[in-house]
Amino acid sequence: VHTILGILRYLQAVWPLEECPDEAMVPLLAFLAAALPGEWHHARAWNEMTLGSTGHNWWVAELGAIWKAGFLFPELRGFAQFGALFPQFFEREIRILSFPDGFTHECSVSYHIGTLDLFLDMARLARMNGLQPSPMFEERLKRWAEVEWKLIQPNGNYPAFGDCHDLEPVLLPRLRVLAAMLGIPEAKYVAQKLDPDGTSRYGRMLINPLYYPSAGEDFSEALRALKARAPERPDTCLPDAGLYVMRSGWSRTSDYAAIDATQKGNLVTSHGHGAVFDCMFASRGRIITVGNGKGPDVGLDEPSRAWRLQSQAHSVATVDGADHVPMRSIYRFAAHVVPTVDSWHSERSFAYFSGAHEAYERLERKVPACRRKLFYLRNRYWILIDRFTVAKPAEDQHTYRQHFQLAPDARILPDGRVVTEGQGGNMLFCPLPGCCGTPSLAPCPWPIDGYYNPHQLVFTQAEKVGHSLMVMLMVPFKDCAIPDVTFSLADVEADERALPPWEATGLEIIVNGRRDVYVDQHMAWNLPWRCAGHKGGGRLFHSRCKSL
Repeated sequence: VHTILGILRYLQAVWPLEECPDEAMVPLLAFLAAALPGEWHHARAWNEMTLGSTGHNWWVAELGAIWKAGFLFPELRGFAQFGALFPQFFEREIRILSFPDGFTHECSVSYHIGTLDLFLDMARLARMNGLQPSPMFEERLKRWAEVEWKLIQPNGNYPAFGDCHDLEPVLLPRLRVLAAMLGIPEAKYVAQKLDPDGTSRYGRMLINPLYYPSAGEDFSEALRALKARAPERPDTCLPDAGLYVMRSGWSRTSDYAAIDATQKGNLVTSHGHGAVFDCMFASRGRIITVGNGKGPDVGLDEPSRAWRLQSQAHSVATVDGADHVPMRSIYRFAAHVVPTVDSWHSERSFAYFSGAHEAYERLERKVPACRRKLFYLRNRYWILIDRFTVAKPAEDQHTYRQHFQLAPDARILPDGRVVTEGQGGNMLFCPLPGCCGTPSLAPCPWPIDGYYNPHQLVFTQAEKVGHSLMVMLMVPFKDCAIPDVTFSLADVEADERALPPWEATGLEIIVNGRRDVYVDQHMAWNLPWRCAGHKGGGRLFHSRCKSL
C-alpha cells in the first residue's frame, strides 16, 4: 500500500523542476509500470471482510493512486482503464466515508486529516485538467475541511481521540490553506486569532509531510480576497459523528473541552479506541488532558500498543476495570457501543452535554447505563458528573473510577484535591465530598518516544453497593494562583421529599468568594424543587445563567 502513491507524488514534485531532466524519470516510470499490476491485484481483492461495509480510507489511498496513474500516464500499458474510477467511484467513497456533518467514520482526527488530503489532491488534479467534481462532492469536501477549524485546540492541534500521531500543532498551519482553497471564511478568522502574525506557511498546498512533502500552489492571493468571518458560536456540535467542543473563545489562551461520543464497534471505526465519552481539556490555552496516541503498529501482545486502546488509557469513567469496548485485535473490536446524547446546549454563558452508554450491560453483574454530564460556566469552571445505574442496587457491588490523562505535572493535596503545575494554564480538580473517590497519581505505564506519556490521575470508589455518582469540579487558573474553592452538596427538595444526589444533584460552589448554586435533575421527570435558597421546575439550573 502507498507504493504507487509515493512514486506519483515524487514525480509531481520533481519532474517540473528545471534541474530534473526527463531521462532521469525513466527508471521511475519503469518501476511504476512494473508495480501497478500487483497493487491493482491487491486493491481489487479488498471487500467487506477486510474493510467493513461502510468504507475505509485505504480505498481512497490505494485506488486514488491507481486512478492518478491511469490519468497521468494513459500511454503505459494497462493504465488507461483506471481513468474510469473518477468521478463515480470517489463520489461514492466521500459519501460513505464521512458523516453528513463532515467527520470520518474512522473515529480519529489524525486519519480524518490524512483522508481529506487524499480527496483534496484528487480534486485539485482533476480540476486542473478539466474534470469537475459534482456539487455533492465539493460540498462534502468542504464540510470535511471545516471539521478542522471546528475542533482545533487553543495550541493549534487537534483533540487526539483514537489513533493519532502528532504532538505538533498540525491544524494551525493548514487553516489558511484550507480557507483559501475551499472558501472557508471561519477558517481564516480562526487562523488569524490563533496565529495573528501570520507566521504559518501557506504558500504550500498542505503541510502534512506524510502526504505533501513538496511545495504546491501559492494561495496567498485567494486568501487575501477572502473576508474572514467569526463563527456564530464558540462551541462545536457534530451530532452525526458524535463530537462536541466547549470553549471560552478562539484565542491561544482560551479554555477548551472536547467530548468523544462516537459509536464504536463496526470495522470502519477501527482507528478509534475502546473508550466512550473521552474528554480533552485545556486551561487558559494549555493542554491539560491528552490522548495516548496510536503506539507501535503491532499486535495486542505488545503492551505499549494494547494499553493505548483500552478505556483506562483515556479520560473516561470505568466500572470494575472493564473496557467500554474490548478489542480482539488492534483493528477489530469485540463489541458494539452506540452512545446516546440526549442533551446539548450552547448558550452565551454556558455549555452543557449529557450522554449515556450501555457498554457495561455485558458484565455478569450488569450496569445498564453509565451517564456522563459536563457543564461549563464560561471562563469559570466545569462540572463533570459520572452517574452509574446498576441492575440490582440492593445487591450488586462495583468499583467505579474516573480516569484523567494529565499532560502537565500534578500533585495530590492533603484534602484529596489535585492540582496541575507549571507555567501557563493549570487545573484544580475538586472531587465532591460524598460523591467522589480516593485519588492516585502514577506515571504512564508504557511511555514511548514521540508520544504524550501522561500521568495517570485516577479517583476510585472501591466496592460500592448500588447506584453511584462521581462529581468533579474542574477550575482553570493561570500559573500558581490556585483559586480558593468551597465545593459541597446542597439538598434538593421535590416530590415532597429530599432527593438523593443520584436522583438530583444540588451543588453549592464558592470560587474566590463568588457563590453559585447548581441543580441537575437526573431523572426523566421534572417537578417543582427547592435548593439552597433557589427554586425552579426545570431539570437544569445554575444561579448565574438566566437563559436556563
